[in-house]
Amino acid sequence: MKPIDIENLILLKLSRSTPMTIAKLRRQLTPTQGQGPIWRQVANAVYRLERQGLVHIVGDELAGDVSLPVFGLSQAGKLEAQRVASLRPGALAVPQADGEVGHA
Repeated sequence: MKPIDIENLILLKLSRSTPMTIAKLRRQLTPTQGQGPIWRQVANAVYRLERQGLVHIVGDELAGDVSLPVFGLSQAGKLEAQRVASLRPGALAVPQADGEVGHA
């Protein structure tokens, strides 16, 4: 998966749900057969989007003794997610099991 594809999928996922940790985003981007991006790819994409001002940390989630950042869209990120969604609807589909197609 190309970095721009991952970034666009992250923008779309965050625009359609509540803020998430990187681990939860990775699970959301992984289809049922388990062939999704690795954690590092998702983390790199989230931090690139953060540097661009499209996502930001909105809170923390405790996982045992560790505090994980929870990311959400900034106002600019919401606009970019709308732009991405309008470009090619269905082009950013995530493959599902048995040939089905789910959308990010």
